[in-house]
Parts: sequence; C-alpha cells; structure tokens
Amino acid sequence: MAVGESPGRAAASGGGSGNADVRRYGQILRVRPERREEYIRHHEAVWPEVRQALARANIRNYSIFLFGELLFGYFEYIGRDFAADMARLAEDGKTQEWWALMQPMQSPVEGRREGEWWADMREVFHMD
Repeated sequence: MAVGESPGRAAASGGGSGNADVRRYGQILRVRPERREEYIRHHEAVWPEVRQALARANIRNYSIFLFGELLFGYFEYIGRDFAADMARLAEDGKTQEWWALMQPMQSPVEGRREGEWWADMREVFHMD
C-alpha cells in the first residue's frame, strides 16, 4: 500500500476535469532489492481490511508501480478533510499492521520532506 505511514502533505492539484473535489497524489519510495519479490507478493493480495480503510479515508483509483527498486504510488482523494481522513487511516489497527509489515521492505528516497516516508511528488501535467 503506497500511502505509507500517511500520504503527508497535499502534493497534487485539484481535478483537471472541473471536479475540484478530486485531488491526485503521486509519491515515490524504494523497495529494498532483497525484499522486492516479497513486497510484490503481498500487494497481489492486499488485506480486505486495508482496502476498506483506504475507501473509508476517501482514497480511490490507487495504484503502485514498480521500476527496478523505485515504487511510484498514485491515488485520488475525494474527501473534504485530507488531514482528518489520513489521521483516521493511521489509527486503523489493520492498517497499522500492514504498514508494520511493509516498512522493513521499503527505503525512503533522499530529498523527501521531514516526516515523509513516501515522498510527495508535484503534479506538472494532467489530462482527462
């Protein structure tokens, strides 16, 4: 799951299709090379409780892509209070278990902001 410990600060603009209620987020992180296949296996069967917690946190259209050791996470946020939704997500017990399982497989990238695990990316182009 790409949301890491929490998605951090808003990194993307509102929806380009006129829907200001949708915010897109792009984030990067590294997977430890020796844990790559394990990480992939876990994400082939993300726990249903984690999927439900993400949906309750107003996260939609969530994908994680892998290139070598680099993970790219993309999701859309459709709620009204990102900070509150992320705080509730972070308090969810199953999500905490998932993050505890994933974190040793991951390595943050240099240049991320203080407090970030997944580094937020700036959106520079979007087309619907």
